[in-house]
Parts: sequence; C-alpha cells; structure tokens
Amino acid sequence: MRSGGLSLKPLTNDEVIAMPENAPLSSNQHELIRIAFERKEFDKILRQCPEYCYKSRFSLSPDKTDIGEMLNAMYYDMQIYTREALCEQLSEAIYKSMDCYEAIGSIATCILYETLSIEDKTPIFGLPLREITLLFRKAIKRFQDRLKSDKSGRGARYEDGMYESLSNRSRTVVQHGGMPFCEGT
Repeated sequence: MRSGGLSLKPLTNDEVIAMPENAPLSSNQHELIRIAFERKEFDKILRQCPEYCYKSRFSLSPDKTDIGEMLNAMYYDMQIYTREALCEQLSEAIYKSMDCYEAIGSIATCILYETLSIEDKTPIFGLPLREITLLFRKAIKRFQDRLKSDKSGRGARYEDGMYESLSNRSRTVVQHGGMPFCEGT
C-alpha cells in the first residue's frame, strides 16, 4: 500500500508489500508510462521523480531515468493510447516542467528524439517543436550559470558542465534539421 491508500494491484493470501516511500511505482517501464498517463503525471517522468525512475540494465544513461528508453516505449510500445493523446500529455508535461531545473536534460532529450524521428521518417508524436524550443531557450538562459557549474551526470565530462552537454545535443538537433535550443549552436 502506497501513501494515500493507493494500491496498484490487489494483495492476495494476506500478502503485505513494504515499499520504501521513494520507490518507483513499478519496475516495468510500460506500467510506469500507463500510471503516469492515467494520472496525467508525465511531468514527473521528465523531472525524474523517484516514483517514476526507470533504467533498464542495458542503459548507459547517467541519469536516474533513461528518458530515451521511456520515449522509445511511448513511441513504439504503447498502442493502447493514441499518438495524439500521448503527444498532448507529453507536450503539457514539457510546458509544465520548463521551469524545473531537474527536467532540463529530459526536455532536451524529447526535442532531440522528436527531431531525429522526423528526419528518419519514423513515427513521431507531432510535438509543437518550434514553440517548445523557443520556450526552452528561455529556460536554459535562466539556468545557464547553474548548468555551467553542474558537473554531475552528463555534465561530468565537460568544462562547462551540463550547459556544454546541452549545447552538444542542440548541435545534433540542428544537424538533423531542428532549431537550436542553446545559444551559439
């Protein structure tokens, strides 16, 4: 039983499940996406909240949640939802998370993933990339000093920390026909 009295599956044979307060709601990415979709909490995936953290054992992501894996599952495995419904919730989550520092890397990954999918002519959500990118530029500018000093995760390899990591992703977006979200890319 989770806080608030919510139980994800019925307990049988007087079974008791003790879960730490910050444990993921499921160890299955599809189940996490389903829960987030039903609760309209995709923003918590983007912000890498503990209850929605997911990385497969094959993940190379330094982040708590491998957003690329989650997006891949949304794009290709979640046929129970329409692409339009997924796009609507993901877009809303991106807008809602734009001012959250913890979501900056995830939003960059969403823009990159959608741009690459457009170029490859593979299924896309149809995210309003122009509008998202313009707002995202402002968010990056607001967090620029903090991003440059953040040497954790993806920023560990770069002199300018997370900002340089984001600049590299922005350059990749531009190389594949998208709009830059970092200045100078």
